[in-house]
Amino acid sequence: MVVEIVTQFNPLRMQLRRQEPVQMKVTLINRGDHVKKLSLYVALPNALSFGKGGYKTREVIRIDRLVVGESKLFYFDIYPKPNTREGDYFVEVRAQEQTLNNAFIGDEYIHNAEIVIVWGDVCATKTISQEAT
Repeated sequence: MVVEIVTQFNPLRMQLRRQEPVQMKVTLINRGDHVKKLSLYVALPNALSFGKGGYKTREVIRIDRLVVGESKLFYFDIYPKPNTREGDYFVEVRAQEQTLNNAFIGDEYIHNAEIVIVWGDVCATKTISQEAT
């Protein structure tokens, strides 16, 4: 893989009870042998959004120059929509290599990141269920 995509969520899971956003960190690393010109696409499932209003589910960032061995960090805030349910959701992160005049797309690198959504605190839920049995 020439362009490495690494994702990380902070906090590790989204709690619907608090309605607070989760911050996603995306790191692009050029592992190739020449300079890259990339477009970064981040697509959320319908249950999540980049804004509090709930309408923005896609982000596009143009990267003019990614030198060999260089890494670039991008941060995104992810908010739940009112219809969001508990479960595991996949966030698609795609990096497309572009030619110098943006006429053609070269290689494409895809990474699917999994975000876990729970209602409340996981430790408290396990403690209550153990006491009930």
